[in-house]
Amino acid sequence: MDYEVTKIDDSTWALGEGFVRFFLLAGRDQALLIDTGMNVGKALEAARELTTLPVRLINTHADPDHVGGNKAFDSAMMHPAEEENYRAHGGGTVVPVNDGDRIDLGGRVLQVVWIPGHTPGSIGILDLDRRMFFSGDTVQQHSEIFMFGPQRDLSKFAASLEKLEGMSGQIDVIYPCHGDLAIKPDVIPQLLEGARKVIAGEVAGEERQMFGTTIHACNVGVDTLLVE
Repeated sequence: MDYEVTKIDDSTWALGEGFVRFFLLAGRDQALLIDTGMNVGKALEAARELTTLPVRLINTHADPDHVGGNKAFDSAMMHPAEEENYRAHGGGTVVPVNDGDRIDLGGRVLQVVWIPGHTPGSIGILDLDRRMFFSGDTVQQHSEIFMFGPQRDLSKFAASLEKLEGMSGQIDVIYPCHGDLAIKPDVIPQLLEGARKVIAGEVAGEERQMFGTTIHACNVGVDTLLVE
């Protein structure tokens, strides 16, 4: 097995492969994979070991560490603003979903939340009844958020965090794809404050070389933002 399974509840699982994780949510009629990891080419098979329900796929965004097992699916749901990123990594058929769209798995309704910044089409998935929020890469704790390179936009990232701060009354727990598995909503305003300070030039970042680029690792307390 090249991944680890963590049971969150009787119909929710996290599947981790080292530095990145993806999630399986089951309803009465269908199951949904949120992302497929980087090296777990058999993400669909992994899901079928946990449920006998038909499995659909949605991607929080299309960076390579989130779409590694997508080829096993005929299509992937994602925000249309993410299609360019997906095509750049060899992606297939896209079924567009937009901010506010709902996905009913049968007795379990999920809502799409568009949160651009990390990538143009980044989304989170809100489980309305269970008050779980699957945040992709936008909200993390004790990790590093890549905010350098093409299509990253720190101002839009901050605006998305502000949007999520306004939704925090609907969220009890956040499940990111990196860092700590389960984090509290109070991370959102802390991360937002940090992003604003980075934008204002108030955080002295540690200089690093990554992928041939000089970047700055800006520690904002709850996490580190990697910026140019």
